[in-house]
Amino acid sequence: MNTHLTQHAMRRNEKVVATRLAEPILVTNSHVLKVPFARLFHFPLDRTMGVSRLVLDAVQLQNRQLEVLVKSLAHNKTVIELSLAQNQLTATSIRCLSTLPSTSSLTSINLDENALGKSGILLVARLLEKNMKILYVSMGGNRIDDEGVESFVQSFISIQLSRKHRDRQFPVLRLQNNWISRRGLKWLLKLCAINCSITTLDVSGNINISDTSVAMLSNFVQSNTSLKHLDVSNCAISAAWTQELIRSLRLSDTLIILGVGSSTPASPHQTAEKIEVKFWTNKKSKFSVNSCNLHRHTAKLNFL
Repeated sequence: MNTHLTQHAMRRNEKVVATRLAEPILVTNSHVLKVPFARLFHFPLDRTMGVSRLVLDAVQLQNRQLEVLVKSLAHNKTVIELSLAQNQLTATSIRCLSTLPSTSSLTSINLDENALGKSGILLVARLLEKNMKILYVSMGGNRIDDEGVESFVQSFISIQLSRKHRDRQFPVLRLQNNWISRRGLKWLLKLCAINCSITTLDVSGNINISDTSVAMLSNFVQSNTSLKHLDVSNCAISAAWTQELIRSLRLSDTLIILGVGSSTPASPHQTAEKIEVKFWTNKKSKFSVNSCNLHRHTAKLNFL
């Protein structure tokens, strides 16, 4: 092992994990393993490797490497968070992921900015059916349309209604920056009504969600009994109809945070006031509004 690298890690209060690779892998005190190369998957992960979060974003994962990873995770007892964002993964790529057995310890999976589409989201539904421990799923920027959402929800509802999975917990669902419109949103709200464990729904950046969805959203917000965080920012909802959503929030006893507005103007003539992303907070008698950038809000929702 490289002595200089080991000493540098010790100065930064990190530990070095020896592997079969030519280079060691650094594991920080926060137990986050960041791998900037795909050679890791020439061998399985050690089942007791002291890493809780495995970050494999934008490393151009190949199908064979993903297969090796899935086999390793089936027996690994420490990795609970897996991020595979920005790897151009398709439904074919993640087919092996849907076979991950229930022996896995995963509770969170991030598949943002891939190319899953309708077929891919159905494979994710199959993954959720087998792995009851997974509580957080993010599939933002995956070209998922209304038909894909409908198939996903129908599959998940059938899981929910089965005697074996009646108590399926699933608190966070993020489908931002996809191709979802009113039809797909209707199915997602139906899922939230049936599965009361869902507390966070992110459909921000779906520009096909427009003013025609506001009446449905308002009715849901007022009758909702479980969802606490709803993000519809960066959709195509106008300023006038946004006010209708805010009025609905005031009448809600459950919803705490509502993300509305847009960070980019729909037209060159739109004013700064209309394009600002705002996150309204409703806590019983206290009712306030906070403005912040989208990245900060995303980070806030990640831990929910």
